[in-house]
Amino acid sequence: MKDPLARTLSGSRQRGAASLVVVMVLFFVVSLAAAYASRNLIFEQKTAANQARSTLAFEAADAGVEWALAQLNGGVINNSCGDATPTTSFQQRYVAIAANGNLSQNIRSTQIAGDWWPTCVFDGAQWSCSCPNASAATLTAATSGSGPFPAFRVWVATPEATAPTSSPWVAPTVPRPGLMPLISVGCSRLPAASSDTCLDYLPRSDIGEGLSSVHVMLALRSGLAVPPAAAVTARMGVAPATLAPKLRVVNADTGSGGFTVNAGILFTAADKGLFDVHSVPGTPAEQSFADDDKKLDALSITAPTTTPPAPPALTAGERMFVSILGMKRDTYRQQPGLRRCPSPPSTTCTAADINALLAQNPGRIIWVDGNLTLDADIGVLAPVLLVIDGTSLTLGNDVDITGFVYITGRTPPAGAASAVTVNLPNTPTSITGALVSETSLLTSYTSAPAATDELSVIYSPAVLNTLRIGYGSWVRLGGGWRDFKANP
Repeated sequence: MKDPLARTLSGSRQRGAASLVVVMVLFFVVSLAAAYASRNLIFEQKTAANQARSTLAFEAADAGVEWALAQLNGGVINNSCGDATPTTSFQQRYVAIAANGNLSQNIRSTQIAGDWWPTCVFDGAQWSCSCPNASAATLTAATSGSGPFPAFRVWVATPEATAPTSSPWVAPTVPRPGLMPLISVGCSRLPAASSDTCLDYLPRSDIGEGLSSVHVMLALRSGLAVPPAAAVTARMGVAPATLAPKLRVVNADTGSGGFTVNAGILFTAADKGLFDVHSVPGTPAEQSFADDDKKLDALSITAPTTTPPAPPALTAGERMFVSILGMKRDTYRQQPGLRRCPSPPSTTCTAADINALLAQNPGRIIWVDGNLTLDADIGVLAPVLLVIDGTSLTLGNDVDITGFVYITGRTPPAGAASAVTVNLPNTPTSITGALVSETSLLTSYTSAPAATDELSVIYSPAVLNTLRIGYGSWVRLGGGWRDFKANP
């Protein structure tokens, strides 16, 4: 007979073996569950990484659109897109605006090389950009390191349906006049090799990074929406100084009808005798006046009040402003394509200030707060689109203005409108383009001038068309589309 103690030990050994088997099975099951969970975790990590790269690329591409808009509405820049020793503006580097036979606006690209396009990269601390042109291809270099260094490149005035097939190449004219496509391509890392194509016109995310492409349509909101048809336009009347040289007004443009003076009131024969007008050949001088203009006179009619009260009606001057410049005064003054003079801390605006603003900001509107006195020519190298928010323009000796001059007759910021006065010296002066008064227009001399000391206002359709199609603010239109891609 076996010892009872031995039988007990043998049973214990058998029960321990079964437990071990059960534990091993449970451990195997737990390992399978952990492996399955890890698989899901790894998948989620890859998905999150792809999403992060895609989002980073999209934000870079979207930033490229806003950056390009700011540059288009900005001033002159250098090849690094900065303002140190600038040469030309962003618009001058990449956009060509021309008028065809019916004066519709055509916008095309001026770039000819596949990689000579504005490019920016974030190096971990700040953005660095390159704005190469046809004479200097200074391209942005890739940033070394393991961190994310997003970059974008913008393709300006490049129709979506037309892709470059070789370099150099020339983008065709945009088929819809007045509109400009803008393509911004973003990558989560700037390509380091020329074989990488994530920032190309037809991008491919072949370097394992995020890729996004944003396609939008831009338009140049003209600063001179409706150029006047006459050399001198006034909502009310025009009264040149008596016992002084006649106001010389010239309009030899058949396209505008040859009108010299356009006014809202009726001129008498004595009124017309104060002008020296010259119209298209064969047109009698008295027939070049477009006085008693009912459309101008209608601007002074205030809309009747209603019950309940309607929104405040525009003033007569505001309606005149909108009819020519295309938007309300406050909106116009706050647009990005406008420069104000004087610029603080200065309190006066001079001819030198205006010429400097024109040189630094080609294609921009100049807004003068208050009355303006000029002691030198303005608009010689490029015409000026000048809005004077005041009651007078004073011209110095032999001053010539090339451009469009609009005078509000207001005393800013909320003063009542009054007659506009152009103060003249005892020397010949001129305005080549057009002159518009929001109220009535007077001329004045400080002393007795000679017969030749006249103000000549010469209508120039070429100047006005240049201002209409090339001066203003670039705006983003609704629509467009976005594309995302990220390689695992």
